[in-house]
Amino acid sequence: MDPVRLAFIANGAMGDQCLNIALGDTRIKVAALGVDNRLANSQLLRTASRENIPIFELSSLQDEIENLRKLHIDYLLNVNSRVILRKEILELPTRGSLNFHNSFLPDYRGLNVCSWAIYNGEEEYGVTWHFIDADKGIDAGANVLQRRFPLCGNETAYSLIVRCVEVGIHMFPELIDLLVADVTPSPVTVRPSSRLFLGREIPNNGKVPIGGEFEIAYRFLRAMDFRPLKTELIPAFVEIEGELFDVVSYRGLRDPEVKQADHVVTLERCRSGIHFIGGTIQLPRLRKQSTGELLALTEIGGVADR
Repeated sequence: MDPVRLAFIANGAMGDQCLNIALGDTRIKVAALGVDNRLANSQLLRTASRENIPIFELSSLQDEIENLRKLHIDYLLNVNSRVILRKEILELPTRGSLNFHNSFLPDYRGLNVCSWAIYNGEEEYGVTWHFIDADKGIDAGANVLQRRFPLCGNETAYSLIVRCVEVGIHMFPELIDLLVADVTPSPVTVRPSSRLFLGREIPNNGKVPIGGEFEIAYRFLRAMDFRPLKTELIPAFVEIEGELFDVVSYRGLRDPEVKQADHVVTLERCRSGIHFIGGTIQLPRLRKQSTGELLALTEIGGVADR
């Protein structure tokens, strides 16, 4: 039997690990690799060069359609890449194009979905390998393989992204088995309640929700915590006496004895932490938006520790 011919659109460590899994399977022939040269993909490029895999830059992919067609690709796999591929590219493979999405579809379609799941208080999450259907919209194609897992109590956006990637990599050999078997997935109906999250949408528009329950504020901060990843999203910020400060570090202290929330944050009040119903949020380090200064909370406005 002829090997199944795959083209990868890949990014980062997940892309490299999935590529290497495919390269180690004699049933698979990796026919092409598409990468975004603006991103740090040196390991992917080294792997492709070592294996003599044709490399295509994503920005010029549209100009390479005829060359890609000559490669007789069975499946195109979009692995940990946020690129939206044009229909002409998606229709090149004879058996279909697939994508890895870090949610249990059809819930949480779109971008920044790990943040939204944490902010919404989800206790369970998951990931999906699915077919891409350009006519149905983003993350709306038929699902091929899915896994669920419980969320940890102190999950951050970064930790959840990492867990999604790890689970997705672990699933990849099973995905290959399905592709070799020429899987025919069942169609998925996107429920009206299955919201699509757009790229710049973030919980509470990035502002720490003052004056309510501790759990909501703490979920918000964890949902906005991508450290140590660099992200184009605005950081979480808090308003203190008319000044805006980005949150650099935080600590959440649950305390059922705290019955009253702060509705206005003052320097004097927040040195020991901002109070919410059910706990306190401490903000040891902040960055002043107007100047970029990195400050300890007690340094703001010249306030000293007592």
